[in-house]
Amino acid sequence: MQTYLRWAFIILVITALTACGKTDEKIHEHLEAAVELEKGFLEQQAPLRLAEKEEYERYEALISQNVGEKEEIEALAAEAIEQTYRREEIIALEKESMTASYEAFKNIESYVEKYKDPDMKALLEEMMKTMSERYHLYETIAADYVAGIELDRQLYEMLKDESTSIESLQEQIERINAKYEQINEAKSEFNERTKEYNEQKREFYNGTKLNVQY
Repeated sequence: MQTYLRWAFIILVITALTACGKTDEKIHEHLEAAVELEKGFLEQQAPLRLAEKEEYERYEALISQNVGEKEEIEALAAEAIEQTYRREEIIALEKESMTASYEAFKNIESYVEKYKDPDMKALLEEMMKTMSERYHLYETIAADYVAGIELDRQLYEMLKDESTSIESLQEQIERINAKYEQINEAKSEFNERTKEYNEQKREFYNGTKLNVQY
């Protein structure tokens, strides 16, 4: 009887360890799927910086024109406005990638709920909270960025209009600067959450028996 109980206990332990290992593997699959989907977001950074640079070059050329150079001003404004639409396209692709990544990440939730180790479960729950905050920060950044683009377009239209006063232009520029300052602050928070999430993810992998290079 004692032998049977001892072997029964060993079998239960092995079964529990196996189940835990499978849970870790599933969580790993979803976390890495999220990483793969977020590559689209990363790939849009260089094109976005280029579009911003080219647009700013048009803006600098615009403000250096004399008031009477109507054709040149309209041509430069049109080119700058074209870049604003290019930036909107890039942000749409960026957001599509981030949304898909977050949806993939959320698939770990059902596995976290069943996790046996209380410390690891707490770590995973904290990781989910961090990623949620990170994604919602990104949503705010994207929405504010699109709002900033609209302010930029308004400025280029104002520069085309000879009757626009210096005061009106200054007020618009101040609105634009305030918007992009707000975006930069949110980006700093987003980067902090990204760093925090990566540290939590590394801690999780280190606590499992998975052979993950991270």
